[in-house]
Amino acid sequence: MSLVSSPVTFETPDAFSEFVAAVCLRHHLDRLPAGARNGFMEQITDQAGDDDPPLTLDYWRLNIAARKARA
Repeated sequence: MSLVSSPVTFETPDAFSEFVAAVCLRHHLDRLPAGARNGFMEQITDQAGDDDPPLTLDYWRLNIAARKARA
C-alpha cells in the first residue's frame, strides 16, 4: 500500500469551478438556495486563485495491491 501525492492544477478559473462544483461540492451546493450557489462558487474559485499554486486541488492517491481470495 502506498500514498502518492497527485495534485491537479486547472488552467482556467472556469475549469476549476466547473470541476469542483460537479465533483467536490455537488452535495453541498444542492443544500444551498439556488440563488446562492453561483456566489458561493465564485468565492471558492477566487480563493483558489490566490493559493500557491493557484487553482490546484491537493489530491492524494491511495494505491492498494490485492488478490482475489480462493473459493
